Amino acid sequence: MGLFSFLGGIAKGFGRAVGTGVEWLGEVTGIQGIKNFGQGLKDLCADEISTENTFRKSSANINTTQRISDILTEFTAQNLKEAESIEEQCIKIVENYYDRLISVLESAQGEMSTSAGLRRLKNARSRIRRTIEGSIKEPLAKRMSIDDSECLRILKMNAGPNKKRAMENFCTKVINEALRNTATNVRKALDDQLEDIQDYLENIQEEQERTFANAKRVYEQFTSTSSEVGKEQEKLCLEPAVILESIQMVEALL
Repeated sequence: MGLFSFLGGIAKGFGRAVGTGVEWLGEVTGIQGIKNFGQGLKDLCADEISTENTFRKSSANINTTQRISDILTEFTAQNLKEAESIEEQCIKIVENYYDRLISVLESAQGEMSTSAGLRRLKNARSRIRRTIEGSIKEPLAKRMSIDDSECLRILKMNAGPNKKRAMENFCTKVINEALRNTATNVRKALDDQLEDIQDYLENIQEEQERTFANAKRVYEQFTSTSSEVGKEQEKLCLEPAVILESIQMVEALL
């Protein structure tokens, strides 16, 4: 159980750190610029929206609707490259971390490594990308839209500084939601991989326990049916073998 505890402990520790929030995400991953993500474009978006008169989705003409939709879409589009960069860096961090855990398992000797089990773990690695990819982009695109109720309430406001301030706050809120979503998905990716590794190690432990039990049963059956003289001779040979097998299994687990 030594290796199991070691792997589980470091993975859970890293997962807890990532899962605590956004600043979170930058401090844990070491990705530069997360705290400033989207801030410059936020001001530009708020400036443009603040000059728009009251917008009512049901009665606005096509041109007005398209213009406002373009402003909101542009905010997401302008942040797209940086969002993809942050997502990709998060993916690489988790993948590299997972690869190191797999490397530890591969380096284990004897019964600690089963090719089928390791293949399943390696195949599960692809889930990391699927879990994290889109963590920032998708919330931004969904919220920065005339179909979002909170955004629409701001668009209904009269043009002016109050509208600008409300839009600035909304943009900041949406950005933080997207980054928190990324932190949550990074945590989920780690938890999923840890669960797979736990299952792998538990299966190995169960198999080793069965192997030891079988070896012990064979030994007991053999000694009980042997002659007294043969029994003593065989015990001298078999007892060390069973003890050695037990030691090797314990060493493998550690």
